[in-house]
Amino acid sequence: MSRTRELMEEALRMGADIVGGHLSIAKDFDEHAERVFELASRFDRDVDVHVDFDIDRDYGRLSRHADGVLYPDELGAVALAEATLRWVFRAA
Repeated sequence: MSRTRELMEEALRMGADIVGGHLSIAKDFDEHAERVFELASRFDRDVDVHVDFDIDRDYGRLSRHADGVLYPDELGAVALAEATLRWVFRAA
């Protein structure tokens, strides 16, 4: 377990009322978004994630996603939206 995750869990146990994330600096958008939602679910907290502040990413590489549309690989908002849908429908 990463030190950041340990600190986030400790903060949540101490009463932090939201789980934050910053996909713009994450190496793996999907893994980061999943970690944020997993913590939020486990501790019953809301989520606040910052995305797409890094203007130095390559938005020209595209991949087809679950909805059949091509999106830039380095667009964190897409990973966040997909994680949100997975966790919302998992909880329903």
